[in-house]
Amino acid sequence: MAKSELREYIEALIISVILAGLIIAFVAQSFLVEGSSMEPSLHHGQRLLVEKVSYRFSEPKRGEVVVFRYPGDLRRKFIKRVIGRPGDEITIKSGFLYVNGLRLEEDYIDGPTYGTYSAPTFGPVLVPEGHYFMLGDNRRN
Repeated sequence: MAKSELREYIEALIISVILAGLIIAFVAQSFLVEGSSMEPSLHHGQRLLVEKVSYRFSEPKRGEVVVFRYPGDLRRKFIKRVIGRPGDEITIKSGFLYVNGLRLEEDYIDGPTYGTYSAPTFGPVLVPEGHYFMLGDNRRN
């Protein structure tokens, strides 16, 4: 291999690494689904490709699946579904989820939603400004 060919190879490799870093930082990133909290929609071991551009221009919408940092440990990332947006009131009664007093139709879950194991009711909880209420699709988990 001539010196100029080696140099071109190294330059191409460096440019590829820089482009990959920029894509991961600003455009898209792959995440591994860990656990069963998003079943039946997503299963343990699946890969999820997350596009990062949309939320620079708009807020997450109810029903969208998002990846976010766990507030208690910013190194951990969770994959959950947006249920409540800022200002929404969330309640779970008798296995059904209510947002602002209206029952939320969730065709992506399998079975009822439970507030806690010991109580059939959760809330009402008001979602603070700048926050979102997230749940996994596997409400029995």
